[in-house]
Amino acid sequence: MDDITENYRYKVGEKEYDIISHPWDVLIILDACRYDMFKEIYRGEVQKAISPATCTPEFLEKVFSWRRITGTVYVSGNAYINSKGIPLPEASGYQFNAVDNIESIIDVWETGWSEELGTVHPEEMNKHAMVSLDVHPDKRHIIHYVQPHEPYLYFGGGIGGAGYATTNNSLLWKGKISRVLNRFLPNETVWKWAYRFGQLPPRGKGMLWIENGREGLIRAYKEDIKLVLRYVAQLYKRYPHKKFLITADHGELLGEYKRYGHTAVKKRYQQLVEVPWVELC
Repeated sequence: MDDITENYRYKVGEKEYDIISHPWDVLIILDACRYDMFKEIYRGEVQKAISPATCTPEFLEKVFSWRRITGTVYVSGNAYINSKGIPLPEASGYQFNAVDNIESIIDVWETGWSEELGTVHPEEMNKHAMVSLDVHPDKRHIIHYVQPHEPYLYFGGGIGGAGYATTNNSLLWKGKISRVLNRFLPNETVWKWAYRFGQLPPRGKGMLWIENGREGLIRAYKEDIKLVLRYVAQLYKRYPHKKFLITADHGELLGEYKRYGHTAVKKRYQQLVEVPWVELC
């Protein structure tokens, strides 16, 4: 527990912040959003923050697991944050059960899930967020969008979504195999061999790389940042009197060090910890 509470802060410049006690009314979490590509897209002032985490389970354990969050509604597109009492999968290596730490959770990952897209569209997030913001105007809100985490909406979605393996065992065992292979081999090597033996899911990241290359994945990632920011802007325009903080739980690798994603990576590469920090008053 001491290790957790010593490493839960975000660092912005020379200052360190506890993101929960920071003065915001609406905290926007963009899942797996890296600073450099966000900065290319965002039309406004953005600072670089160093996240305490390289993946969502680590973020949840470090930021939430040691305290109780009250007076706050968590609008969750990520199944790792759920009101069902489902803890993080043991394979993640981290411990967190949202019902122990967060007073109020809206399970958009369940009610707004799209089988066609394999994820939660930001439009669904906004529908639930707006209802809660209107019904509970005096409560703080954390709105955890899935994007730009895969599956990329730019390509029409795909398989599995952020945290979805928590509630889907068939995806979980496949995820374990993938993590083991990708931990020891470059992702592109794994994908080439899987494709050769017909083992790549048709809507997975590996097949998208086969069909579009690294630049195609980067393009999709950036386009999904643009997409989710349009919905964040919609919220901000609707509630201009509220203080917004936009950041991410962690970043993403997009071919650097011959790796993609973040779940199988155990190193604090800059692309995994450098995230955006935007305060809107």
